[in-house]
Amino acid sequence: MIGLTFALWLVASTIPDATSLTITGVESLKIDAESTPDAARLSDPAARTKSGFVLAGKATWLETRAIPGGLAWRPPNSSRVTVTLEGDLRTVPLRVSVRYGTDGRHWSKWIPLEEPEDAVDGKKRTWQAKIRVESHDDYSGMRTGAWYESEPRWNCDEDELCRWILQHHPKFFEKHIPVMGWLECRIETLTKKDEPAPVAKIDRIELQSIWTVGGLHSLPSDGSKADYDRKWHFIAPAPVKKKPEKKDDR
Repeated sequence: MIGLTFALWLVASTIPDATSLTITGVESLKIDAESTPDAARLSDPAARTKSGFVLAGKATWLETRAIPGGLAWRPPNSSRVTVTLEGDLRTVPLRVSVRYGTDGRHWSKWIPLEEPEDAVDGKKRTWQAKIRVESHDDYSGMRTGAWYESEPRWNCDEDELCRWILQHHPKFFEKHIPVMGWLECRIETLTKKDEPAPVAKIDRIELQSIWTVGGLHSLPSDGSKADYDRKWHFIAPAPVKKKPEKKDDR
């Protein structure tokens, strides 16, 4: 379930020099084992049951599917991320992390979230963190340089910019993650060497991201209507596997 976007772009589109306007949005994903079974992938020996997810054993994990980080035309560079777990959690030691990506193929490192002490009650636990994308001068340079000079239909559309980069610089996103296009969450058990393997029974998972971006923008140059509401959907094609060369036995 993806949350609503609370946007002030309507005002900004009629007042192009309104530099103080902002756009704020909330993206969310709610998962339970019965109604959204495909929204998470699990390691072995973690299990998916009708009543929930069971993380049993050392270093077992669950990862959510990716959710859009924000809008397609103006994705965020930072967000406040909250992950809430419900179930039989008690004192099970867990690490909850998130990672972000631009092209849906390459990702940042897992970023651990913090669990406030007052958020632990055994049945519902919460982790939070403010995450930020590292700045990328190469990306900014293309946006104001080569791509801008190519006269795109809408020079504020970062989805279109990323597709242009992929076409002209196919390996760019292998090394650069310039915007928070996608978010994923990872939940894993933690144990010390001599401790018994923990068992965490998770009934529900909620991943939520709150972001804010600038609202100043221009309109498409061809007079077409800008799609302000579409979420980030840029995914680079899967790499083509090279077929093994046939040996010449002659």
